Amino acid sequence: MRTVTFHHPTDPTQFGPEQLRPRVLLGMVMTTLARWLAEHLVPYSRLMYEHRTAFVFSTVHLTYAEPSVRFADADSLQITGAVAVSESATYLRVTAEITSLRYGHPDEVRPVGSLHAALRVVTVAETEALSAEPGALPGPLFRAFRPDEIYAPDRAAIARAAALPEGTELFRAPGHEVTLCRSHCELADQWSFSEVVEVATTARERLFTDPAVPAPVRRAGAAHPLRAVGAVFHRAMYLFDTCRITTRLLTPATGPGTTAFVHTFTDPVRPGPPCVTVWELGPAATGE
Repeated sequence: MRTVTFHHPTDPTQFGPEQLRPRVLLGMVMTTLARWLAEHLVPYSRLMYEHRTAFVFSTVHLTYAEPSVRFADADSLQITGAVAVSESATYLRVTAEITSLRYGHPDEVRPVGSLHAALRVVTVAETEALSAEPGALPGPLFRAFRPDEIYAPDRAAIARAAALPEGTELFRAPGHEVTLCRSHCELADQWSFSEVVEVATTARERLFTDPAVPAPVRRAGAAHPLRAVGAVFHRAMYLFDTCRITTRLLTPATGPGTTAFVHTFTDPVRPGPPCVTVWELGPAATGE
């Protein structure tokens, strides 16, 4: 399987006090995809405008390595990633491993985290508005993938990737609304997957400022490093749409000593199933 490896210098805007911000690492999924396409297939811009093909995210998962890497630990990030296509040519799978490096210290290499994403192939119907519909990778592009880069979908694995944390609800925050602006969106004025996760991260952290929220929940929302982040995308929202976000804190069944913030995004104008669900796993909430 062909890979790409690239380096990304670190700076203070990429980190919180405890670890690299989820949005920064999740953004590496798209960078990995774009670099892999440019090196092994066709640059993303030509893919869209010449081959009328693009991708939308179905699921994305970030797992942090422990202990967390802080800014003082990392001069640069090294990302090694790969891309595979389903045998039906309708889905892509992007994976990446991220490590931290220190210049002049070749032995000080630390794991940062791993990324896994599933993307649906769409056909661009109109190149001005960039409207799209479910499609398949064009034949010449599909044939450019090597045999070990073509996979048979595993239904059990797909179900696991979309499964939400389960457990006892410890706290539910009152819902609040966010209007999507261009800072939340990508080229087609559709929400960007990494910016949606950033909105969820903000929903968790804002609990820290609410004195009505129990102290253990406030601390879990802002004072502890995350262990994992996941998201399942069901339907898109667009520029100036308003989404309603409900945040719950659960004691999940993922293992002892963990909690999960689960954020559900719904469309108050067009009621129905959630548009996206984001979850963040962290250590258990504890008392004063």
